[in-house]
Amino acid sequence: MAFEYTERVAKMRIAIWHNLPSGGGKRALYNQIRGFLKRGHTVESWCPPTADQTYFPFRELVPEHVVPLDWASHEKESLWNRVVGSYREVVSLLRAMEKHCQACAQHINDAGFDLLFAGACQFFRVTPIAQSVRLPTVLYLQEPYRWLYEALPQLPWLARPASPRIGPLSVYRSVQDLVRVQGLRN
Repeated sequence: MAFEYTERVAKMRIAIWHNLPSGGGKRALYNQIRGFLKRGHTVESWCPPTADQTYFPFRELVPEHVVPLDWASHEKESLWNRVVGSYREVVSLLRAMEKHCQACAQHINDAGFDLLFAGACQFFRVTPIAQSVRLPTVLYLQEPYRWLYEALPQLPWLARPASPRIGPLSVYRSVQDLVRVQGLRN
């Protein structure tokens, strides 16, 4: 007597969130959505305008909601911005992403989805969207943030070489490096 496997899965309403550029991660998520649809699930997608919407466009498969990401770069040129600018940019973008995720979560919560399938963010890999939804969440990270563990061309955590002279330039570079590393930690 042969064993016959039949798949009996309850149909779910799945919300997708991502902020992916074109590439392998976007292709993988596109194919995951196709798999969800093939199994009879209902799927909708949310993303900020920074996500690539032309490469493997989700709108061909499911409704895609592009929710604003209100972030303005601090490009004012000054000595202070050259020293702490990268840190301020990261903090500013983190705050904007948090507001964006709260707005997306409100839409998802109000629509009564069963599951949030969160993809990666091209800026941070992981965003705070799971903190704001009131439903089970799956976080799918195809790969971690490569800049933190690969030498491209050098690991960001390595100490700067000691300067033979202590002067304004070496102090400036040390503070700038400290601020950059602290920005990566956020």
